[in-house]
Amino acid sequence: ERVIKFIERYCRHVKGHLRGELIKLEQWQKEIIRDVYGWKYKSTNFRRYQYVYIEVPKKNGKSTLMAPISLYNLGWDSEPGAEIFGVAVTRDQARIVFETASEMVNMSPELSTELDVFKYSINHTKSGSWYKVVSADAPSKHGFSLSSICFDEIAAQPSGDLFDILRKGIAARNQPTVWMITTAQVVETFGHELHR
Repeated sequence: ERVIKFIERYCRHVKGHLRGELIKLEQWQKEIIRDVYGWKYKSTNFRRYQYVYIEVPKKNGKSTLMAPISLYNLGWDSEPGAEIFGVAVTRDQARIVFETASEMVNMSPELSTELDVFKYSINHTKSGSWYKVVSADAPSKHGFSLSSICFDEIAAQPSGDLFDILRKGIAARNQPTVWMITTAQVVETFGHELHR
């Protein structure tokens, strides 16, 4: 419920006729958030789920959901030194969620006092955390200790190489999350493999 309250209290729509209005999450979005953030092991109090696969038709608010989740993970998920990657096949595609998040920060007096927005990153100085956008150039993505990854349009990834490399980067975190969002998948592709 903390994540839902964060989104609905501080995050605003950035496009269309709802621009400037606070986000009101759909029931299906709330259920995903509750399952991911609310279901924990009693023995460790760490999240049960690390991988989240969301496949919905176009114009169902994937970016509007992932942008505030990335912001929450950046400064409010009790993860000091959080490292978050927004990933897609191209940097332009990865920037869609990132730019939505940046605009949400700029539109919120509360978030803009906590977060610094730059061209390629959003930083939460108090916790030493950052959110960056990267493209699908897999060989250069080693050496990070990622706490959260948002794969936008993961079905468009040509192979699972980047996914496998970045997945290794979450090993040092206690409760990382790998978000995979997509509109569709094509049979006999990496996206189809994830879908199955």
